[in-house]
Parts: sequence; structure tokens; C-alpha cells
Amino acid sequence: CCATHAILSGWNCEKDRSSRPLSKPAKPPCYIMHSRVDITRQRHHENTSSSLRQENNAVSSFIHVAVAGGLNDTTGMIVAARSIVDTAAQPHRLRLYFVTDAENEELESVKNTLDCAIGAFGVYYVVRSITQSFLEARSRAFRHLYALDELNRTRPNLVKASANYARIYLPNLFPELNDQLVIYLDCDVLLHDDIAFLAQEAARALNDTQARIVNNRDVPAVAATLKTRDHAEYGEIWRRRYPTRPRDIAVFNSGVMVIDFSRWTAQGLTKEVEGWIDQNLIGGSQLPINLAVASNFALIGSKWNCPIRNGKVDEVISVHDGMCSKNPGIRHWTGRAKPWVKNGRLTYFWYPVAHRVRHCLRDLYAI
Repeated sequence: CCATHAILSGWNCEKDRSSRPLSKPAKPPCYIMHSRVDITRQRHHENTSSSLRQENNAVSSFIHVAVAGGLNDTTGMIVAARSIVDTAAQPHRLRLYFVTDAENEELESVKNTLDCAIGAFGVYYVVRSITQSFLEARSRAFRHLYALDELNRTRPNLVKASANYARIYLPNLFPELNDQLVIYLDCDVLLHDDIAFLAQEAARALNDTQARIVNNRDVPAVAATLKTRDHAEYGEIWRRRYPTRPRDIAVFNSGVMVIDFSRWTAQGLTKEVEGWIDQNLIGGSQLPINLAVASNFALIGSKWNCPIRNGKVDEVISVHDGMCSKNPGIRHWTGRAKPWVKNGRLTYFWYPVAHRVRHCLRDLYAI
């Protein structure tokens, strides 16, 4: 109950429960009866249906969303998927594409859990696997990584999990989407607003010169929120490889980004990312993607990637702008303390959605 209370009011549960006067006791609405989902859907149906229809010419009638997560993070992926569906005013427009490193029986368990969580909504979805052998065939750096660390995908390490690199290979994994805009999400996100609005905003930004970080390059293939306009460390890494072409590197968090598949493929960005990975930049996909894009991305609003780091609630809210504290579109657990692990941070934002699919998650415990 406190979770929905916090989301709807913006209050810190622990502080407000103790600080409010006894004459006006804080009685949070139970999230089973008064969910954010009901409020969001009512608002969208009343106020935004015409807006969505007007944008259909600019955006595909379908909204393509890819979500990736390792086997150990399947719980997060399931809850993220349910939040996408729950906050959508028009769920029938959704096309969901899941990537996992599960195989064989484990892959079937993931599919069954997804079917339980979102199957009743009639949403189209597909699940595909990204394996160690797939990555090793793509880059010698992956072969080196697996040989050194004897990487086991069951280790709780998001940065080194095979699925962490799925975002690089989405056009390879889903060739049927070669001319589409695809929203990519990490498994550690939670939707609080209709993802159709993100699709609209990204489509406009990708074709708006005012929304670009740089204007003297190819039209951007990626739209994302700005994290840092000039990252000194990333810029130094770039200059070591290209000393005659110094460049300021603006950084985005690749856990939420919108990709134009046709531009991504035409600009050879998968090969470019692999080139940076081959420089032994194996520490996750964030660094090589940012160096490959090299500031050539379009900006979307900060509400679409509101970070929840490893700090406490006040620290989390204060590090970002007011949009994230008052009207977040997507909350993103960027630190290691994911809400589904022991000692996870700000779980009261995450539990209301997890509660709706708790009966679906039981099969996951066996794997």
C-alpha cells in the first residue's frame, strides 16, 4: 500500500508516516484497489486517444519494444513487461520482443512465465535467446572474456551476462524489424506512463535537428536521455584510439533508448560497437555503445530514464530533475541493488506491479 501511496503523492513513506499529525493519519490506498494503472489508463483514454491517433502517420501503428535480461534477472524482465502492458492505453498496439540467455527447458520456463503475466492481454510477443557461442562468434573480445572468467550466466552479474549485450545485436536477433523504430529497455525498469508517448517523442526527436547533440554528422540512429554532455574519461578513451580526431563524448544511459533499425544498420553501428569491444573495453555495453555513437544521438525528455541508484530515496530524487520526482515515465534501477534481490533499493516502487504477477513467478524459483 505504501508503494502506490508514494508513487501517487511523491512522498517518502517512512518520513511522511511518522511526521504527519495523528489527527490526520496517513492511510495509503491499497494498490490492489487503487492502482496507478487504473489512474493512468483513465487519463489516457480521456485525454490522449486523439493525440495518439494524430501521430499514427509519423509512428508505426505498432509500438515495438525489446526487453533483455539474463536468466537470474527474469523476475525483473517479467515485472517490466507487465508494467509496459498495464500502463498502455492501447495494449493491442504493443509488439514485445524479449531476449534472454536461457536455453532449452529454462527458455520454456521463461516463455511460460511471460504467457502467465501478459498472455491474457492479447499482446503479441516473442522470446529469443542470446548465447555465449553467439557472442564468441562475433568478437574475439568475448572469447577472451569467457576464457578468462569462465563466465557462468547463472552468476548474478548483469554487466557480464550475455543478455547485457543484446542491445548491440537487436537488428541481428530481430531482422523482421529492419525498418522500424524499436524501444530498447533493460530488465531493471518500471513503466509509469504509456510507452506510446515515448515512441512519439523519439520519432519526432530523431528527425528534429534541434534535438540533436551534433548536427554535422549522419542523422542519428539512436534517441536517448542525456546523462553527461562531455564525459572526460570517455573522451580520453576516444582520443587514444583516434588522436587526430579528438571529440567530446556526450553520454547517455543505454538501458533506455530508441533505435531506428534502418539507420543503425546503414551506419554500421553494430560493427562499430564491436570495434570498441575489441579494444578490450569489456565492462558492459554502456561504454562501447557510447563511443560508437560518439554523441550522435537525439535527445528525449529526462522523465523517460529516471535513475534509482544505490542511495536512499531522498538522494535518488534529488540527483535528478523535478520531472523524475513528480512525473516519471520510466524508473530505472541503475545500481546493483535491483528491487528483486536481497537489500534491493526502493522496492516499494516496484512491488505493486510484482504483486500482480506473483502467481506467475513461482516456476522461476526452480531455475
